[in-house]
Amino acid sequence: MKVVALGTYPIKFPIHGGQRRVTAFRDAYVERGYDYHYIALYDPGSYKLEDVNPSDIPTDPTYSSFPDVPFITDMETGRYFAFNNEAFQALASQITELQPDFLALEQPFLWPFVKRYLEESRRPISVFYSSQNAEGRLKYDILRRNGGVRHAVADRVKTAIDECEFELCRNSKVVIAVSEEDARSYAEEADCGDRIIVIRNGIDYSPWIRESSEVSRIFGGPYFIFVGSAYPPNIEGFDHFVLKNRLYFLPPRKSVAVCGGASDGVFQLNRYLGHLASYSERVQFFPKIDDDTLSALKNNAHAFLLPIQTGGGSNLKTAEALVSGKWVITTSVALRSFEEYRNAPGVIIADTPAAFGEAMVDVYHRPPLILSNDHVAYRRRVTWDSLFNSAEADRFFDILRP
Repeated sequence: MKVVALGTYPIKFPIHGGQRRVTAFRDAYVERGYDYHYIALYDPGSYKLEDVNPSDIPTDPTYSSFPDVPFITDMETGRYFAFNNEAFQALASQITELQPDFLALEQPFLWPFVKRYLEESRRPISVFYSSQNAEGRLKYDILRRNGGVRHAVADRVKTAIDECEFELCRNSKVVIAVSEEDARSYAEEADCGDRIIVIRNGIDYSPWIRESSEVSRIFGGPYFIFVGSAYPPNIEGFDHFVLKNRLYFLPPRKSVAVCGGASDGVFQLNRYLGHLASYSERVQFFPKIDDDTLSALKNNAHAFLLPIQTGGGSNLKTAEALVSGKWVITTSVALRSFEEYRNAPGVIIADTPAAFGEAMVDVYHRPPLILSNDHVAYRRRVTWDSLFNSAEADRFFDILRP
């Protein structure tokens, strides 16, 4: 059986959560004997040629059905390949050559293309939707909070995405949701509850590197770690929950590691720049970090920070924090789809800036967390190995069998 999956970013070098989720599913298909092919329809302004595979196709970055609206490149990509005949034919011919039994959409945005392709090819191809977020609500929040977009415009974008996503759900053989909350949304809005399976986010876990001369040189005491991409909710959450409380409870030495694409955004926040001299003593940024250094940072951290207040789906960084065996200070939003860990030892939920700040002060002065073997095993249930050996994963692959 052959699966062709379509997404809006390449997975040649999986870095962010979406790429890692697609890669995990790819590996699961291959392990079960499926002939799997992934085609990325990517923004050439965001990815270099060395970041993509030969089968990946660049989109036209100038195409826009919502002029001057930021953060919707993925939605515009789907419309471009559906309505630009040259782009449509280039992608359609590649899919036809592969002769798939299934088409998997790794976001809803490419449904306009797939809908046209199915109508014109008239081949009996089953479609399934592997959701990573309830996308309409997420885009609306991002546009209103970070894009400077008027309510009416953000609402039109949300409506367009909702219509696309719910139509895809209704036309899918199976819908994979990443959280129970998203599953309920699809069941209510698209009337497809009998076809929904929840497979949340996980991580590939192997013991992290224990020592690093760079980490030892920078951090001489306990430190918090925050890992995030440049995705706006990551930066916004750090601003709201961490910087709003100020960091003066920390000694004037490196005590916070900010890792990944969120680094530049955090550095440019008014709440950071307003205390630049003092915060520079306490915060260390790692905007471009190699895997070994990040592994050592996570392994030696005193606590993980998950200060997310908006967004949908399921946060891969939450899985990493849980598997770490460290203290975890999190919001309820960041714990979405991991709700069973709300009362787990070492997990502290803080949903206001004041509560988050109090938790940071408290945890900083506590000894390192020590978990029992049973609690360590319990936290490691969020690995991909565990998730793909679950009843829900078995149910999904059973549905795909002819």
